[in-house]
Amino acid sequence: LSCTWSAEHKTPRLLILSSFSLPFLDMLRTSLLVVLVWLGLANAATIIFNPSLLSALLTGGCTVDNAILSCTWSADLFTAASVGFPGVDDDVSLEGSLTLLGVTLIRFNIANTVSIKSLSIQNDGQVTVATGASLNIGGAVTIADDSSLDIFGSAVVAGAVSLGSSASLSVAPGASFTGSFVATALDALVIVGDSTAGGARSSLIINANSLFGNNALVLGANVDFSVVNAAVVTLANAFTALCNVVIDANAGIVVNSGVYTQTNGTQLTLNNGYLSASVNNIGTISGNGAINGSLTNSGTLSPGSSPGTTVIRGDYTQTSSGTYKFEIQDGSRFDRLVITGAISRNGILHASLLDKSYRPSNNQRFQIMTHRSASGSFNIVRGDFDDTFANYKAEYNSGDTALIYTTSSASTRVMVSLFTLAIVCLSFML
Repeated sequence: LSCTWSAEHKTPRLLILSSFSLPFLDMLRTSLLVVLVWLGLANAATIIFNPSLLSALLTGGCTVDNAILSCTWSADLFTAASVGFPGVDDDVSLEGSLTLLGVTLIRFNIANTVSIKSLSIQNDGQVTVATGASLNIGGAVTIADDSSLDIFGSAVVAGAVSLGSSASLSVAPGASFTGSFVATALDALVIVGDSTAGGARSSLIINANSLFGNNALVLGANVDFSVVNAAVVTLANAFTALCNVVIDANAGIVVNSGVYTQTNGTQLTLNNGYLSASVNNIGTISGNGAINGSLTNSGTLSPGSSPGTTVIRGDYTQTSSGTYKFEIQDGSRFDRLVITGAISRNGILHASLLDKSYRPSNNQRFQIMTHRSASGSFNIVRGDFDDTFANYKAEYNSGDTALIYTTSSASTRVMVSLFTLAIVCLSFML
């Protein structure tokens, strides 16, 4: 079934399909195309479908040419056709595909869930999913040249989104999108969230292999960006993450050219995923996974899901403002950093105990890093062992870096305690 609005007639007409029961209802369902042609619907027509008939009527797909698609009752006769889904609590499910040619607006009521097999937006079309609404697409989405899909509610696409030249998909603050992207034109844009401080958070979840052209992916500060389901997101050039990024198991982000930058106040979490790029970290990088490239750390690097391991397939440079933070469970379980290249040490080395009751033995050695070669030393070595008599220092070798934990003997502790007690008593006497 293909319902194409015709511009041959200029006289407005109104067709209302309700849930009434008449003998010819079945015939109407199977002959909708004939009815539409007979009526000669013009650009100024308004068509209102009752949701109870929508699935039966549009099982084979529908094309709406130069129309406004609205899910609220509307009898207004504008210069374009209007198709309405009445009832704020009605859910609509279309078994067929929906092609929108020059569509300027699609509104879904706040309580509505609309499901479509596939969606194609063409001829400078603009489709908007309203706040609180849900759009579920079982197949692919095509956003042709100069067309757009704007999401203020939520959208889930089982297939992939294809964006043409100057096409765009935007996810507003507080909105969410789940899906993937293919055949993205170099000048297409995927814009998620904004940089408003303290604003509502947006969500972008990519669940299948996706490719973005030059500067095509624009993520604001209040965004949770996740790559899941072993998907690989490929970015054509340098990328600056102004938001939190999570890369799940066997998933990855690949930057073909340029540097990946994790900005201050944001976090990259590797849940057994990987990042293939030269990386400049000003924020925080944590988790189990791999960085396939060299890493410059001016923020915080915290390996493992504690305890765990992060692999850097390249060189590791820690600047004077950088911190390497690792956690210790016991003598054999602690966070590790495996570096295939060289390390340049600087900044802070910080150790923490996962089990606060654990006390390392005197001169306990923790091999926290392995590397091919090394230079430099940490400016500050510190920990939170909660032991007045504990001391820790870094051991520097060409092939590894270790933390050495030392503690005073029992007799020394007794002598220090007696001396401290004597000082207190003397102060009272004076």
